[in-house]
Order: sequence, then structure tokens, then C-alpha cells
Amino acid sequence: MGLDTRAVLVMRDWRILGEAYGSGITATTPLFGWSLTKSVIALLLGRMETLGLMDRHAGELFPAWSGDDRSVITLHNLLQMCDGLHFCEDYRLGSDVTRMLFGRAPCSRYALERPLQHTPGTQFSYASGSTNLLTRWMHERLGGTEKVLHFLQKVFIEPLDTPSVLIELDDDGVLVGSSYGYGTARDWARIGQLYASSGALAGTPHETPFIDPHWISQAAQPNTSDNDIRYGYQLWLNCPGRSQTPCLHPRLPEDSLFMLGNREQKVMVSASRNIVIVRLGWSATPYPVEERFAEILEAVAD
Repeated sequence: MGLDTRAVLVMRDWRILGEAYGSGITATTPLFGWSLTKSVIALLLGRMETLGLMDRHAGELFPAWSGDDRSVITLHNLLQMCDGLHFCEDYRLGSDVTRMLFGRAPCSRYALERPLQHTPGTQFSYASGSTNLLTRWMHERLGGTEKVLHFLQKVFIEPLDTPSVLIELDDDGVLVGSSYGYGTARDWARIGQLYASSGALAGTPHETPFIDPHWISQAAQPNTSDNDIRYGYQLWLNCPGRSQTPCLHPRLPEDSLFMLGNREQKVMVSASRNIVIVRLGWSATPYPVEERFAEILEAVAD
């Protein structure tokens, strides 16, 4: 089938219940996350807001947008990919995403130049450019590459105990948060566990969360668009709760959140079951996530 699964891991309450690896892969092998990285960026911003370093509802994000209609776009809009910017994510030659990731202009600068197409908040459009605008804002807010990398390492990676996590930079020194993140299966699971643990780290009191529980709650809320509400803060929502909106995976828990990446990277989080399932690989065909993850849930049921 060409699935090439490289790692599968199940975690509950920060404890590994089981893990398996493909040939040549071990528990210490960093694996490419593709768009799983987007959820890391959301959590980084959640960490910033918890520390009083940002307001996700503020506009006027970039000087380049001053005086035009893009000035009303907020971080909240970008997090939900409801910013209204024109961006084509179909990966055909010459599309916005291929030009951004593989062209000459730095990724975040390319995204910064996209024009407004819709009123912010009204249309969901999956766009890697939105994430790279979040990292460009973070870059400017924290004061440049060195300070961003220090924040990532000292305020996020080390406390979370995810030492393998690495995110590449574009030519402006901005994190390519849309796509170019790496981590071991264990570290991807620990990132996912934050969503199941209301932002609290293992062994820490609930009243001192790593990320404000309100942020975690808001991250899992449906967006405000007219076309597809199944996307929160840089992650997919399985069953967002409106009768007209179908679940992504009906056999899996309704409250499931999904971090998804190209080539079938999958991280499922279910807060009601306090469980995280990670699947990493390099698939040429769709991975049967609903069937496989349902089997895993049944096997680890209390």
C-alpha cells in the first residue's frame, strides 16, 4: 500500500502505553512533521499569551499592512485560517504554497504580500501562509531570530521536555512554522498531550499551567467561517457540534483534535479519554486512520 509507517505511539496522562518503529527508526529518531508543526506554533503563541506577551484579538499586526484592509486581521483570524488572504494551497507548480516553500522569497515575506480576498472571519481557507505570518509576527514581537530561538528553547522545549524538536528558518530568520518541524514520536506525543491536559505539564499543579486552560479551550472551538468550521487554532476538530457539519472521522471520539501533516502524519488527541495517538511515516497512499486508531482505542480501553 505504500504506507511506510515509521512510528506509532500511544500516550495517556504523559505515560507511554506502547510504541513501535519501522526499520532504521528508533525512539530517538527525529521525524519530519510537515504541518504538525502548525500546532506547535499555536502552542508557542499560547505560551506567549499565558506570559502576557500578546493579545490574540489585536489588529495592526504588521507595518506593511498599515492603512489597508489587512490591518483588521488579528492573530485569532490567522490561528483559525480565517484571515481572508488570497492563498492557494493545492501544491501544483506555481501555486502560492509551492512558491512560498520552494521559491526565492523568504516564506514569511511571501505570505506577508498576499492580498485580501474575503472579509476576515468569514471564510476558512487552509493556508500555510497564515502560519508563517504568525511566526513572522512572533519574530517581530520578540525581537528577532536569536530571541525567538531562545524563547523556543528555554520557555517551551526545555520545560515541556521535548529536546528533539527543531523548526527550520527562512532566509529572513523566521521560523517556517507551517511545515519544517522535526521531532521524535515521543516528543510529538508530548506536544499533543498539552491539549488533553488543559495546558498543564505532567507533575505540575493545575493552578500553574504551562499554557492558560482558556487558550486550550479556545484552540478547540470551531472557527467562525461560513464554509467549514472544523478548524480551531492550527488543528482540526473531529465533530465541531453543529448538526449540518459532518465529523471528520465518525468512528473516533467526537472530541478528538487532529494535528495533521503531509504524507499522512497524524496526531489524535482525545481529552475525554486523556489519550494521544501518534502515527508518523512517508505514505504514498492515504493512511487508514479511522480503522487503525479505533483498533488502538479499543485495545487500551479501561
